[in-house]
Amino acid sequence: MNEKIYERFAEAILELEPDLPMTKDEVLAIVKAHGLEHFCRKLSNDAKEFIEVIELINRLEKPGDEYE
Repeated sequence: MNEKIYERFAEAILELEPDLPMTKDEVLAIVKAHGLEHFCRKLSNDAKEFIEVIELINRLEKPGDEYE
């Protein structure tokens, strides 16, 4: 891909997910160095970790489940 396409891709990703813990330059670097598939796997892994944390917090907030 040419440079302009990489930049537009990174901008689109950040528009879709403004809370993404990556900058435009980080998105560009990952996609350029490792490819789109690696980038998607990284996002998926990050999302799984986030979801697991939220589930743990929810369990701790429920009465009766304090010590699981």
